[in-house]
Amino acid sequence: MVTIIALDCSLSMARTITSDKNGHSKLDCSKDCAELILKYLYNNQKLSQVACLAFSSKVQLLTKFSRIDKLEQMILAIRQLRYADKTDLEGLFMYVKEMVEEQWGSLQMVDFIIFTDAQMPASLNGVQDEQKDVIGDFDVRLYPFPCRLHVLCLETSQGLTSKTFEKSFDKYLSNSNCEPVFHPLLTAGLSNKAAYDAAMHSLNSYVLKNFKIFNCKLHFGSIGSEINIFPTAHLPRCEQYARNTIVKEIKICGFLSTNDVGTPPVVSRHLVVPSTRQDPAGQRKDEILVLLYGSLTQDNKVAFIQLFDDYGSTEADSKPCFGFIHAKDPNEKDQHNLLISLLSEGVGAIPWLGDFDKLGFESQFESWTDKKSLLMPAFPVNDRTKSKCSYASSSVSWTRSNGLQTDLQKLLRTAKKLPDKSQAFYKDLNRLRRAALTFGFSELIHGMAAILKRERSFLPQGSNSAAHLMHAITQLEASMQHGYDFQIDPLPGSNQKHSKR
Repeated sequence: MVTIIALDCSLSMARTITSDKNGHSKLDCSKDCAELILKYLYNNQKLSQVACLAFSSKVQLLTKFSRIDKLEQMILAIRQLRYADKTDLEGLFMYVKEMVEEQWGSLQMVDFIIFTDAQMPASLNGVQDEQKDVIGDFDVRLYPFPCRLHVLCLETSQGLTSKTFEKSFDKYLSNSNCEPVFHPLLTAGLSNKAAYDAAMHSLNSYVLKNFKIFNCKLHFGSIGSEINIFPTAHLPRCEQYARNTIVKEIKICGFLSTNDVGTPPVVSRHLVVPSTRQDPAGQRKDEILVLLYGSLTQDNKVAFIQLFDDYGSTEADSKPCFGFIHAKDPNEKDQHNLLISLLSEGVGAIPWLGDFDKLGFESQFESWTDKKSLLMPAFPVNDRTKSKCSYASSSVSWTRSNGLQTDLQKLLRTAKKLPDKSQAFYKDLNRLRRAALTFGFSELIHGMAAILKRERSFLPQGSNSAAHLMHAITQLEASMQHGYDFQIDPLPGSNQKHSKR
């Protein structure tokens, strides 16, 4: 899992966690808490990528993203942290956004942990109003990547409730792809030592609850084994990254050649590692993984899998989720590693393979084999007469600014010559409509209807073209409720013989 730990080192963190002036400061307590989280990740998630930050008016990068096995280096960098000036959370958020997008893109799940004393910085109060002026009607997200934000406050629950920190925080992050979780670490009415112990116990309970490792069951025929997937895999649904979408079961359906699979678009990729649970029988956990890796690399194949969540994907409105297990090229450090690639939900995630429901074992297609060439039927295994190849007809491509203008002028010229040019007019009208739907340019359809209405208003009364234009305008406006394959036909009963002159 990608994890970012940020420590507030402003002057307000120099206060003690209790009224005792000789007690632990909030910064020292946050250092110990950060060390506890790092050790937990080291013991339970050895593949985690962790970066450590310190923030005040400026953000300081203590350690860049690296494997958690560099634990001592991270702890040393945190221990050397000193007090600075005021807090600037806005600068922290923008720094993290740029850092994550540069290294991980906008699809990687990120755990963002902030240690602060919940003192509301003045800079954050006016940021929301500035965002409204800049963003306007556009959907610009502060964090486009999925993010779990853990705000661990060196404050009591009573003190946190009395402040406007949570409301201002939620307001600022309303246009982001994450929901902050606030957790007070201090307990009121305790002595210095008891307050420190209570804070560490509260953090330990929070970590065990929110950084839990989810094991997954891998089924390979009649045998099975528990595995860990790094990072945690979620079914690619609209409620993605919710707790109930975590992959809990994987079934291997069969095997396909890597040449047939190609390079399909995937939602996410995950590393398969043996489970960390102790086997009471003392057997090895990676026997199936070693067997899979050897067979996939030797035969140059991938394992076609179906994924299930806690509910077994039995909901009526849920679509099946599929993916592939493929072997990673070995190197000096990593041997026999397996990767899982998750496809978008549904049985048609890879067009050139056709519907996954129609895939089967090779023995099922022996009756289809050409006895002369001894070749199996090519993919996709479906009726090609029902589908039209995308390269069978010319496509619309507006690579220059005058390309769209030229197409509209041509449509207008043929509209003026209706009904003589009915065939050419409706051909261009359907072609532009399909192109608009393909590019998501629905405004073009409304624009074409407006142009045709204006052209009709210039026609003399009783003109033959008026009825044809009115029919085209009505069908064009109604076509917004139909799909891509909808065809606008000429006016029924119209005489089209002139179009063949």
